[in-house]
Amino acid sequence: MNWVYDKVILRLPRILWPVPKAYGHVIAFTEDGKIVADMQDPSGAYPETTAVTETHDRLYIQSLHAKGIGWIPR
Repeated sequence: MNWVYDKVILRLPRILWPVPKAYGHVIAFTEDGKIVADMQDPSGAYPETTAVTETHDRLYIQSLHAKGIGWIPR
């Protein structure tokens, strides 16, 4: 978006703001910033991903709006 569009949108009441498509995204990186995993959920099943908890066999995925905690095999 360009800055003029952003400036106009931000002046509108929130109820009129455009709603983005639901999308989940998790990125894992090393301490020096190298990306080691990039997992995306374009289906929107786990939108607004907030955290991932790693165990020896699974990744548990938390979201602001999903109906539960998701998990995938590690």
